[in-house]
Amino acid sequence: MNSRISRRRSIAVTLATTTLIGLASLGMAQQASAATVYVCNNGYANTEGVFDLSYNSDGVGAEAWFGGDVTNYAGTGDEVYVFQQGGGSGEGQAVKNNAAWGANSDLEDSYTVYYNSGYLGAAQVFYPVDYGTSEGDLDATLKNNEASQYERVYV
Repeated sequence: MNSRISRRRSIAVTLATTTLIGLASLGMAQQASAATVYVCNNGYANTEGVFDLSYNSDGVGAEAWFGGDVTNYAGTGDEVYVFQQGGGSGEGQAVKNNAAWGANSDLEDSYTVYYNSGYLGAAQVFYPVDYGTSEGDLDATLKNNEASQYERVYV
């Protein structure tokens, strides 16, 4: 009888240990973090046709450059967008809801910055170079509350 009980206990301990290891593995898999992307260093920096966000007013501090539409300044499921390395104030901070200034370097298209992700909510247009306001501080609604951008053909 003791060997039977002993064997059952051994099986129970083995099952419990296996279950705990499996649960721990699931927990670790769910905790995988997204990659940080310093969006200054993605080939867009200081080039024509992109939109530049700065951490501080008047274009001072760390910057982030984006080309085209950006549904969410937080990043994608695999990437987290942050201001450039070596950019001073704001370096390494998340881009979403942390920008104070924007500039459009495109000669033909405008960029619209939105309050919400997915191009929704209050918006501010930055027109192409030589066609109006191509750079400046984000307005009071969008300053440190920007979430997405949309590129539109202007000319």
